[in-house]
Amino acid sequence: MQLGKWEDAKRELTAAYNIYSNNASLQNSFGVYEEAMGDYQKAEEYYKKAISLNDKPIESYFQLGTFYLNQQNYSLAETYLSKAIELYQSPQFFTYYLQTSIFLNKPQLTVDIIHKYYGYNPKNPEIVYDLAVAYYNNGDIKNAFKHLKEAKSLGVTTDTIDIMIKNIENKIL
Repeated sequence: MQLGKWEDAKRELTAAYNIYSNNASLQNSFGVYEEAMGDYQKAEEYYKKAISLNDKPIESYFQLGTFYLNQQNYSLAETYLSKAIELYQSPQFFTYYLQTSIFLNKPQLTVDIIHKYYGYNPKNPEIVYDLAVAYYNNGDIKNAFKHLKEAKSLGVTTDTIDIMIKNIENKIL
């Protein structure tokens, strides 16, 4: 975003804060703003304040989880992303959770959480793809191959799918 737009955002957020300082969404928005401005300590404080003000802080858990992912604090990222997933099973949340589990070298975490919320045969293309990648990184070639092919048939198109399929075929043949 352009600097002028961030200045406008700061002005609007500050005006709203003067009226609704204990609003969880506003606290979360300030966290996003501070993170974009590079003040990570303030961003973290705003995200945590937003969580404390909301009985179901889905977006704040997600924001704090991705914040920790970007800060390479993968264990805290996993904690907050899993809390977001508990409250709302968004495919986007699973994608970030997958990244986190790979950095933690625990792709089985993603396999387990997808099975918990989507069962063993998910139909959502993004979830099927995330499951395939988790299996692939976990060394479960058979399930990875099956889910990669399924993700592709559901319309997921990435170079990564083709590369993983080719790698598996080369190992099998």
